[in-house]
Amino acid sequence: MRGGRVASVGSRGGVPVPSGATVVNLNGRTIIPGLVNTHGRVSGDRAELIRQLRLCAEYGITTVGSLGGDGA
Repeated sequence: MRGGRVASVGSRGGVPVPSGATVVNLNGRTIIPGLVNTHGRVSGDRAELIRQLRLCAEYGITTVGSLGGDGA
C-alpha cells in the first residue's frame, strides 16, 4: 500500500518489499477491487443517507449511483 492504494502484489520474493513494510499473509483469500452499484437507491435525511452509504461500504461497495428516492 502506498498512499492508501495497492502499490504492488505478487508472490513472496516476486515483489520487492520496502524495509519497515508490514507483510499481510492473504493465502487462501481473494482480493477484489471496490464494487460499483450504478443502480442504487439511497435516500432519506442526512443521517439515514450516511447510514445507508456506510452499509454499502461494509459490503465493499465504493461507488453508488443513486437513482433517487420517493421524496423531494
